[in-house]
Amino acid sequence: MVLKGSSYYYDGPFSVEEDCHTGISIKAMDETYDDDSLSASILTKLLWYSHTPIEEISVSVKYGYVVLSGIVAWEYQKEVMTSMVKNILGVKGVINNINVITVWPKKLTAINKN
Repeated sequence: MVLKGSSYYYDGPFSVEEDCHTGISIKAMDETYDDDSLSASILTKLLWYSHTPIEEISVSVKYGYVVLSGIVAWEYQKEVMTSMVKNILGVKGVINNINVITVWPKKLTAINKN
């Protein structure tokens, strides 16, 4: 950190912006995340949520953008996975290609055939 004028001048891995209303310097991390470690974090988080059929879900990550694929039995499972993933640090966006497949009971199928 170098003293420049009446304020500090920061020359490091973080970007520094000054709030024009308060004059406070804000340090924002300019950090990128490895796609493989981000994918592992996502799978770990989904694994800990008991309502996620993780064996039916695949996760691919490219440049911080996540694509979820697979099948679930209920719409809420699809929505919960999206909200869980989009809140992970390093995720830039989520594309949810998960399909909801509902299995009808045999009795209803027999009634519809008649």
